[in-house]
Amino acid sequence: MGILTSDKIKEYFLKSSDDKLIVTPILDPDTQLGLTTIDLRLGPKFKVDLRTREPVIDLNDERPIETFFDHTYRNFGERFLLYPNQLVLASTFEYVKLPKDLFGLLITRSSWNRLGINLTSIVQPGYAGVLTLELMNKSSNPIALYVGLRLVQLCLFTVEGTNSDQYITQSISKYVAHSEPKTSNISEDKDIEILNNKFRNTIRH
Repeated sequence: MGILTSDKIKEYFLKSSDDKLIVTPILDPDTQLGLTTIDLRLGPKFKVDLRTREPVIDLNDERPIETFFDHTYRNFGERFLLYPNQLVLASTFEYVKLPKDLFGLLITRSSWNRLGINLTSIVQPGYAGVLTLELMNKSSNPIALYVGLRLVQLCLFTVEGTNSDQYITQSISKYVAHSEPKTSNISEDKDIEILNNKFRNTIRH
């Protein structure tokens, strides 16, 4: 598995059909395409973590995780304040589609890391949609973000093996083809069901 350089990234942009890498719109190619990364911009939709009367997210409960978040929108160039220790789900401005032989690592640009925003996420082969950004402010002060600013970097790696199609189908069906930030789909995992069945008398409800 090797990291793609800018020349290889450009080659993937020019490929056809399912082998093609898509990142669109790239407003400033000279700035956004680095030696080994693609800078991605902050999108306009946000889901803000809320304190509620039932402040426990419990997978045994039937309450949808979406109800723990408030939705808000900012226009391009408009400010959004990220407060200390606040969780906000945002997304990239760009639509991204990876071919089945590429794997992505999404990280915060170093300039934002040094202000207290640290993000690392995986983009599976075959993913298509905007990328959800799990933003957390680890500093002591609010940080002003502006829709359209370059916030994260996408590093791309080649994937080798014969099981990539099966890997795509099984791994990312919960988080594919989104047009806005996506809250956790962990309730679709079978872990709690398995635990409840195996240890029914010891799991607290």
